[in-house]
Amino acid sequence: MAFVKDYSLVSSVVMVVALSGVCFGGTVYKVGDSHGWTAKDGFNYKEWAASKTFYVGDTIGNKQMFPLIFHPTV
Repeated sequence: MAFVKDYSLVSSVVMVVALSGVCFGGTVYKVGDSHGWTAKDGFNYKEWAASKTFYVGDTIGNKQMFPLIFHPTV
């Protein structure tokens, strides 16, 4: 019976480690990259968004504000 407990503990630890990249691996995108978030220069944001592949957990916004926020939600 002790073997089953040890095996389940090891299995649980392996799953947590394997899934941690999925759970905490969100990317923060700065809108417009080097152009920033401005409408003055006629930057095409539809083309910018089409060039990215977004996943669940990613954040879109101004990168400079995120160090001040513990867990950003949009």
